[in-house]
Amino acid sequence: MTRGHHAHAANAISLAVCDPAAARRQLDEPGRMRVEGGYLEVVHVDVWTPALIPYPVNPRTSTTYAYPAEDREDRKAPLPDLVPALDDAACELVIPPMPTVDLISALDAQTEYLRATNNLQESVGLLGIRQPMLLLPLVVASPDSEEWTESKADTAVLSTVDGSSRLTAAYAHLDVEPSEVLLRLAPNERALRQRVGNVLTLAGRSLDALSDEEISQLRVIAAPASIIVGFVRDDSASTLADAIYSRLGTLHVDPPRPWSTSNRLDVQLDVALRALESAGRIEPAEAAWLGAHLDAEETRNAGFRTDPDVRAAYLLKQLGKRDSITSQALRALTSKSKVTPRMRAELVAEGTIRSFRSSLTDSQITSTRALLTAIYQMDELQSGWTVQPRADLAKDTGFAADAVAELETVGGPGPHIRRVLALASYWLARHRVIARQTRGGQEDRRDITAVLSLMVNDEHGVRQLIAVIHDGRSGQAPRRIDAAGGTVVAANGEPVLLDSAWIRQTWQLKSDEPETDEEPLASPAATLLKRQNSLALSLKGTREALKKLDDPKNEDGTPLVETLGLPPEFVASLLSEVVAFQQRLLLLGVYGSARTPDDLENEDL
Repeated sequence: MTRGHHAHAANAISLAVCDPAAARRQLDEPGRMRVEGGYLEVVHVDVWTPALIPYPVNPRTSTTYAYPAEDREDRKAPLPDLVPALDDAACELVIPPMPTVDLISALDAQTEYLRATNNLQESVGLLGIRQPMLLLPLVVASPDSEEWTESKADTAVLSTVDGSSRLTAAYAHLDVEPSEVLLRLAPNERALRQRVGNVLTLAGRSLDALSDEEISQLRVIAAPASIIVGFVRDDSASTLADAIYSRLGTLHVDPPRPWSTSNRLDVQLDVALRALESAGRIEPAEAAWLGAHLDAEETRNAGFRTDPDVRAAYLLKQLGKRDSITSQALRALTSKSKVTPRMRAELVAEGTIRSFRSSLTDSQITSTRALLTAIYQMDELQSGWTVQPRADLAKDTGFAADAVAELETVGGPGPHIRRVLALASYWLARHRVIARQTRGGQEDRRDITAVLSLMVNDEHGVRQLIAVIHDGRSGQAPRRIDAAGGTVVAANGEPVLLDSAWIRQTWQLKSDEPETDEEPLASPAATLLKRQNSLALSLKGTREALKKLDDPKNEDGTPLVETLGLPPEFVASLLSEVVAFQQRLLLLGVYGSARTPDDLENEDL
């Protein structure tokens, strides 16, 4: 009250502040927040979230109302603007007199809208409210409800000038609604203390004994805030309402430009590598190398290989799969409850293109990142394979022969071919040989990962990927090779460069056509192996189609299919086919388990 606050505003502040003494110590020298027409004086404290209400005239919800000019009776009009207090020295705004039910209805509608369009419940529950909310006492003038307070004096409550979405998220975890704050908690200190105390008692229990939701309640029961306690004007014409609008304009109307995707991923990548370094999983020099912070000479001096495809592949090995160290670091940074495989693949993709990103346009960066993100999620790269980052331990000699031999003996990609795919993907992306998808109007609309799956199951395809690696490391653009591994040359004797159209045309899923007289008939066992590989590739296509259901997104970025689902009759039909498919495979597995090692050795493959 020493700063000119009315008793109701001072009471609202003291009620909401976790440590009133900390607030009082700042009153003599409050912080300053520059706005148009002067500056706001603020104190920085922690507050109890159940003592706050969202800003009733939050501009974020303006589109939910119909302005009177529309002359619509089926939609509510916006609330009237808040007005300055009659006492010019008081740092508070007044909610114009209105039926209590109208005010609560507007706050309830705002709460529902914010949860639908800017839902922060997950991140706030996981991390609490991190950024201070900007609070101001609002005076509720002459309420019309006997429930409001025993006297008819004005009541004040702190409101979130900025931070209504964060407060709404906290409400959800605490099971609080604006009506409870206005009618019960704000005018009754005992009720508020009891409400807060019920949550704080959870802190006395073992963490293992608490549910996730109880832990979230402890995180959100209090939050950092900057409470406006004064407005110093540059001139007499400036008002507190003008100052509030000026602050909102700085935050939301003309805010700082958001970071680009690359900016965001750069920070995440560095945080993940630092987490691995702090945990002793990688050395400082290794973290610097993986983060592309070493030039070629520094890389050699540190003992790492200078081939950028090796760095990219090893980065995928370090960050591509889930581990608790990087998951915890990324969750703390991104406010996500789960670090998905796609998030990891995108992170590795951005780290990969750091070695040539400055030569790309923004659109090229986006398309290259999308390509590598898709490749890094391929099933073929989820199984076992290795890559040696140390120059003194590298054994690249003969890896081409190993990959080709592996295809002949295994019948599909093993660890050697998987490594070839990981290494070749770097050069395919760097030289922009392929794009993830074709453009509209082109006949072949397959995702490039489906094409690459065919390549790694075919000797010609494996040889082509190996050639891509050799060409890339020798400083050449990838060249086209024939089935025997020789370079394809044009009529003028120049090598023909590799391109997406030729790759798509060459590797297509061929139908099972009867062998012609010109071709020698394969043995039954060899034909069975061919059919087995064809089945695996068909399933790969099914998995890709299932993943693509997640492509259409809601406004909040979640897959639309998780909201709308699929027609039940459609799902039932597919499930019946899946069950029949599963039963057939199980039966074939029983047949296969009866074969002895001698049977396998004597089969004519």
